[in-house]
Amino acid sequence: MSPEKKEIIGEWFEKADEDILTAEVVIEASPKLFDVAAFHAQQAAEKYLKAFLVFKEIMPPRVHNIKMLIDIAVEYDKELENLREAETLSKYAIRSRYPDDMDVDSKEQVLLILDIAKSVRDFVKNKIVN
Repeated sequence: MSPEKKEIIGEWFEKADEDILTAEVVIEASPKLFDVAAFHAQQAAEKYLKAFLVFKEIMPPRVHNIKMLIDIAVEYDKELENLREAETLSKYAIRSRYPDDMDVDSKEQVLLILDIAKSVRDFVKNKIVN
């Protein structure tokens, strides 16, 4: 892998890792900010998938649609079909921004959302590092 590509992927990972950390911190905040944590979990998954596309030398589209990103990624590695559960995260890119769309109301729910983002992280990092 070229140093330039390695640097770009590293930047995507760094921003995604920050989103994971933000979600973890916000989950424990008072007052409860579960919708904000869900937003950051979605953002992390999105950035990890975009890092994978860069790894495959594809310019990531400027979208927040996890399904679209997985659809593109699967063309280059069929094993990314295993991440289809992450498609459910796309709605949190929008929902956390509008008062009538906030439906993440428990710590258990947001932890499941964060676990999905972490599974995307682990899968993508394993693909790129190994």
